[in-house]
Amino acid sequence: MANDQSTPATDAAVPQNPTVNVLPNPWSSVWIGLGAVVAGAVLCFLLAIWFLGTRPISLEAQTRNLVEALDDLFLVNRVPESQIRWDAPELRQQENTRWQQYQCEVTLPETLSIGGVQKLIQKDMTQRNVMVAIEAQETYEPLLKLSFYGHEFAHVRLRGGTPGSAVAPASPAESQPALPAVQLAELPPQPTPAVAAGPPPPLEELPLESSGIEEAEVTPLSRPAAVDVVAPRVAIIVDDGGYGGDVTDQILSLDSALTLSILPHTPAAEDTARRAAELGFEVMLHMPMQPSLSGSLFPGEITITMNEVEIRALAANALAQVPGAVGVNNHQGSEFTRNEPAMRFFLAVVKEHSLFFVDSLTTAESVACTLARELEIPCTVRDVFLDHQNNPEYIRERFDTLVERSRVHGRAIAICHFRPITATLLAELLPRLAQEEVELVHVSELVE
Repeated sequence: MANDQSTPATDAAVPQNPTVNVLPNPWSSVWIGLGAVVAGAVLCFLLAIWFLGTRPISLEAQTRNLVEALDDLFLVNRVPESQIRWDAPELRQQENTRWQQYQCEVTLPETLSIGGVQKLIQKDMTQRNVMVAIEAQETYEPLLKLSFYGHEFAHVRLRGGTPGSAVAPASPAESQPALPAVQLAELPPQPTPAVAAGPPPPLEELPLESSGIEEAEVTPLSRPAAVDVVAPRVAIIVDDGGYGGDVTDQILSLDSALTLSILPHTPAAEDTARRAAELGFEVMLHMPMQPSLSGSLFPGEITITMNEVEIRALAANALAQVPGAVGVNNHQGSEFTRNEPAMRFFLAVVKEHSLFFVDSLTTAESVACTLARELEIPCTVRDVFLDHQNNPEYIRERFDTLVERSRVHGRAIAICHFRPITATLLAELLPRLAQEEVELVHVSELVE
C-alpha cells in the first residue's frame, strides 16, 4: 500500500489580499471642521473690513438734523422765518466720508443782540457734539463755522440785531459751564416784541415797578429780629447794568462788595459783566419779566402767555449774554412772579445752572421764593428800594432805612439802579457803612 504523505494543514488559512476595516479617529473630524469655520470667519472679517473701508460713510442725515435744530433755535427766539435764509446745500466728500454743507444768513430783529445769539448757538450746539468756530468781523457780523466730527457742515452769518459782543469765545478757563441743550419744539415764527425804535432811553427813564411796596410787606422770609447783632450786614444790588457809558464807569469805580445785575439785550451787557467780574464785583442776570401794567415788551422779556420751551429758550439766551452770572433777579415782573406755572418753568432753568434767585419783590403776591424753596433753589428777597424817586434826599433817607433794618434783623438787602445821581450818592454813602460798623457783602452771602 502506497504511503500517502501530505503536508499537514495549518490552524487557519490566511488570505493573500486581506481587506482591513480601520475606524477613523473622531477628534480628527472635529479639528478639521473647526479649522474650516475659523478660516471662513477670518475671510469674512477681512472682506468686511475691505468693504467698509471702501464704502463711503454718510453724515447727511445727522448734519441735516443739526441744521433743523439750529433753525428751530432761531424761530423759538422770535427771529421771523422770512429773515432766516438757507442756501441749497452742497455735497461734500473727504476720503470715505460724505455730508452736505449748508450756508445760512440770519438777520436778527433789534430785540436780540448778536453776542447773545452767538453764545446761545455755542451752548446749544456744544451739547450736540458740534464744534463752533467764530470769525469776528469789524462790522459785527460774525461768521459761525459749525463742524461735526471734524467736518464743516454749516456756515452761519449773523446780521442786524444789536452788536452785543460778537467776538471769539472766551478760553475754557474763562467760559461758563456749558448750558444743557434746550429741547426745542417745532414752533411757528413768533411775533417780534414791540420795542421803541431809536437809542435807549435815559437811565432815569427805564421803567420801574413797586414804588408803592413798603418794607412792611416784605414777609415771605418772616425774619425774626436779631438780638445783640455784633456786625450787621447789608447787600446792595445795582440793577439795569448793560448800557455802558459814564454811569457804568462810575459804578465800577465803587466798592467791589456791591452786586451788579446786568440786563440782557443791552449794548454793553457782556462787556460790563466781564469788567465787573475782573474787578471783584458779584454779577447777576437781571431777567426781564412781565409787569402788571400793559405796554411794550422789554427785549427778551418772558411772559405768562409763553410755554415752557419759549421761557427756557429766552432764559438761556439771557444767561449767555451775562458771563460769570452767579444769580438772577427779576426786572419788573409783578405779573410774572405771582404766576406759579410760569415761575416754575423759569426757576427750573435757574436750578439747572446752579444759580440763586433774588426776588426784587415787585408785588406782595410773588410766589418766587416759595417755589424756589420747594425746588431747593437758594433764594431771598430785597428789603429796600433806594432810588425809586430820583432825588438825593429820598435816596439818603432810604439808605438810613437800610442801615436801620440791618441793625434790627442782622441783615438787609437793597436794590438801586445804574443812574447818575445814584452812582454819585453811593460814592458818598458807602463809606458810612464802615463808620457805623455795618458790613457790605455780596448778596450771595445773604441768600438762604
